[in-house]
Amino acid sequence: MAITLMAVVGCGVGPAALPVDPGTWLARQGGPADPGLLPRVEAAARRLQPAGDGRIRRVLVAATDRVGAWSWPDGTVVLTRAVVERLDDDEIAAVLAHESGHLEAEPARAGASSDGGRRLRARLDEQAADHTGAVILVARGIDRSAMPRMLREIANLAGTGTSSGRAALRRAAILESRSATH
Repeated sequence: MAITLMAVVGCGVGPAALPVDPGTWLARQGGPADPGLLPRVEAAARRLQPAGDGRIRRVLVAATDRVGAWSWPDGTVVLTRAVVERLDDDEIAAVLAHESGHLEAEPARAGASSDGGRRLRARLDEQAADHTGAVILVARGIDRSAMPRMLREIANLAGTGTSSGRAALRRAAILESRSATH
């Protein structure tokens, strides 16, 4: 199972392959999931946003077993059915907080000179979104540990022997080490 926690904004991994319109992209992923899954995601989004905060403007759930979440510059965030069905409410909030981290960040600077440079930029963008997401969780009264817990669960779903799973475990360890020193 593949894992993708990335944003269409701010992430150097493959955004050009995704259409600008999240509805078109959602249709290509199998369309929307069972509407019964959406209330959990909407509730998590409400927990993260005080009145008037417009980072996340719309949440959708894609009908796919692929593990992932994506955000668009218009504030749309799409989580997959696999994520919603397998994570607890605080971990779903952590996914949304991570995507909010991308939405808050400046878009990644274009012009990396090599594939290695783009991969490094993407890795740093993901770590920054993790950190910003953890700050958002704390600001909203949600335990910061939800972020590394979510990453570990995502790694388990993706397979800890896969490159995606190992990357999620590394990011969880970085967050836990920051927590231990701050």
